[in-house]
Amino acid sequence: MMWTVTRKLVLTFTVLVILIPIIPMMLWSVAETWTYPSLFPSELSFDNFTMLFDTYSLGKVITDSIIVSAIVTIVSILLAVMPAKFIGTQHFRGKIFVQTLTMMPVMAPAIIVLFGLMGVFVKMGIYKTFLSLVIAEAVFLVPYAIMVLVPIFKNYDSGIEDQASTLGINWLSRLLNVVLPNLKTGLMVSAMYVFMSSWAAYLAVSMFAPRTFNTVASLLYPAIYNGQYSNGMLASLTVLFFIPSIAFLFISTWIIGTDKMNNGRI
Repeated sequence: MMWTVTRKLVLTFTVLVILIPIIPMMLWSVAETWTYPSLFPSELSFDNFTMLFDTYSLGKVITDSIIVSAIVTIVSILLAVMPAKFIGTQHFRGKIFVQTLTMMPVMAPAIIVLFGLMGVFVKMGIYKTFLSLVIAEAVFLVPYAIMVLVPIFKNYDSGIEDQASTLGINWLSRLLNVVLPNLKTGLMVSAMYVFMSSWAAYLAVSMFAPRTFNTVASLLYPAIYNGQYSNGMLASLTVLFFIPSIAFLFISTWIIGTDKMNNGRI
């Protein structure tokens, strides 16, 4: 009984800590007028959202943000699967060193790594292109994807893959039809982290995105620092910044939960 009460109190406290900063932001985003000492806005309006969409073509910005985050997520996961599989399933000398080496891009200050990439991209002729943006973000997110997937592969049964190989199935088919389906939960957790990190990326976007390319993050962060928007406009932009990440989180959680239920039935 005591343990149940404690759990409820901890859960309630956690929810309050999360919601207390979010509720004022949600209210500011739809507040027409909100003056002291009123506890809630006296008038509600969606004018802040309308102004944002009219001023910055925000529909295109949100679409571009989703596209780049989705591509970076797919690229990062595909590049991370095989290294994570090797590290997670094999036992060899220097394994800790190899794991540490994969994390080197994120151990160094980001600005130093990005300036190094800038010189490479200029020589390759792809600086300030969509390709350079995807590569720059993937450099930082592939190591995190590997870090998430390695523990998943430690519990991976490679026997089913050996059976597929014995039947003459090529490596690509084994990857797509055997390896990836059996790692759906781990892949969704990794994809969720990579997507949210890419969605919130600002430095890589500001340095490598094409000049006419904007993301929600590249609009939000300068707006906060420069103080050029009202509280309502900032709150509205922040709400729009959170919605896709929260939606991806719920979708990922639902897929993971469905996968666990199906495994339980089996």
